[in-house]
Amino acid sequence: MGESKPLQSVATLLTLAALLLATPAVGQTIDPYASDPVDLIALREETQTYSSGIDIWEVWICQVPNGTVPLTAAGVAATVEGGVRPYFESISGGNYASSFRTGGVVTASSPSSWPDNPFIYQTECEDLAAAAANPGASGVIVVVNVDYSGGYATGGFPCLPGFLCPETFPANGRIAVVGAATVAVIGGFPPALRTIAHEIGHTVFWPHSYGGLLDFENGVVYEYDNPMDVMSGGDHETLDIGTIAINRYAAGWIGPDNVIFHRGGTLTYQIGSSSGVQILVLPTEVTGIYETVGVRFASGYDSGLPAEGVEVYRVDQSAAVCDFVIAGQCSGPDRRISQVPALEDPAATAHVYPEGATFVVRGVTITVGTRFGNAFNLLVSGAAVAERFIDENGNPHESNIEFIAEHGITRGCNPPVVDRFCPAGIVTRAEMAAFLLSAIGQSPATSYQGTFSDVPAGLWYTPYVEALAALGYTTGLGDGTYAPNQAVSRAEMAAFLARVFALAPASSSGFSDVAAGEWYASAVDSIRAAGITTGCTPSTYCPHDAVLREQMATFLARALG
Repeated sequence: MGESKPLQSVATLLTLAALLLATPAVGQTIDPYASDPVDLIALREETQTYSSGIDIWEVWICQVPNGTVPLTAAGVAATVEGGVRPYFESISGGNYASSFRTGGVVTASSPSSWPDNPFIYQTECEDLAAAAANPGASGVIVVVNVDYSGGYATGGFPCLPGFLCPETFPANGRIAVVGAATVAVIGGFPPALRTIAHEIGHTVFWPHSYGGLLDFENGVVYEYDNPMDVMSGGDHETLDIGTIAINRYAAGWIGPDNVIFHRGGTLTYQIGSSSGVQILVLPTEVTGIYETVGVRFASGYDSGLPAEGVEVYRVDQSAAVCDFVIAGQCSGPDRRISQVPALEDPAATAHVYPEGATFVVRGVTITVGTRFGNAFNLLVSGAAVAERFIDENGNPHESNIEFIAEHGITRGCNPPVVDRFCPAGIVTRAEMAAFLLSAIGQSPATSYQGTFSDVPAGLWYTPYVEALAALGYTTGLGDGTYAPNQAVSRAEMAAFLARVFALAPASSSGFSDVAAGEWYASAVDSIRAAGITTGCTPSTYCPHDAVLREQMATFLARALG
């Protein structure tokens, strides 16, 4: 279909000069993940330089000696504006639109090598278009008047953080070159607009996604064996396949709030195709290498999908998988994305798992639940990395923290990455509701009842607080409020645990700071008799102290045996 042209092959001197301007000085360092708060995409600012708002493309026709297809720049611009622009507007959720304006015609002296040899670039056409281009466009698309439906493109040079990054052509070197069959009806076949969309994808630094198990006859790896991605295989003529979730994340069309990480334990995640959490990440021990789990359904510009369900890809940005490395990472079109599993069949969709399927990725077992709307619940079990939390090593409560994580009672304190537990953090009454319901396997409320005046609809903790009240485990503070953001005291915690776990009454705990007759005394007696607490010292309970997250882990682990 098309390829991403290596930066080193860009012919214009302006592009090479601009690359030198963007090269960091000796001694300067670049954090390749500085622009990504969850460290998924190296040099994410590359893609986001062009992936929002209106991306203006100027259309030039290059007439070559062996070209026979009559084309006009205005006609081509109208064709791609009417087909490709709404495509990107849709798959970007309205965040991005490629707009095409009329450029002109240039005439080259060298014939086209396409389609006989697609590995020779149309360098003369590129240079002529670069010299003739009008100012202001963010890129140029060159259409060669030869009957073929392939092409190639480059996003130009990487826009590095803190360095000069021209955003207009020709200074940025951003160009796409395609054959006439991509924009004209030839032999009864409609324009292969999917090729245009594919090449525009490369110019926002999207790579191919491919298994890597197939070769061309000349030994070059075949990079078009994923029929689920406009950046890979499928039918050239129909513009009915979008792109995979990690590309949309790189472009900023899916945000960090739409991503969640599974590091270990047994947890249920709700993953959707167009809203809420859209990417589940299985991290590895190495930044930049991970698997992604997303959801796709055959509708809209995905109506041509050959399979529906949950799709899995491995992303590798390590220097070992590419030739062009910045700050130790592959980026943009050099990013390696492959199907899991990869097969020697360009039509295979074995990496797409339907409703009810169970599969294993690196020891993590995933079961696809029943579809509801445009989402699935995924039951995920197992460890993606050896260390679930990086901030509880050596903590005296570590084993109990691991216990409640393994049983899905906690997902950590720093979503979506969830690699920290924050042991010394204070537990709020809102968090307490979530901890308790998860511990006893109760679901959050599905409808809002307005039980407490300070617990409005739509907040993350509201369904937990409402369910806790509906089950009779809390009546709030007695004045119609719940105080969700207030710290839980050890006295309140004792009362919660005694109710939720239906603990038997017990004789006096003997703590010197728990006087008989205090409202919480019987609850403290019960949790001590049940082995849930030994006090803050051997003789005191500290009822008015706030409960820490590490302490909460131990209380719950002991309560659950």
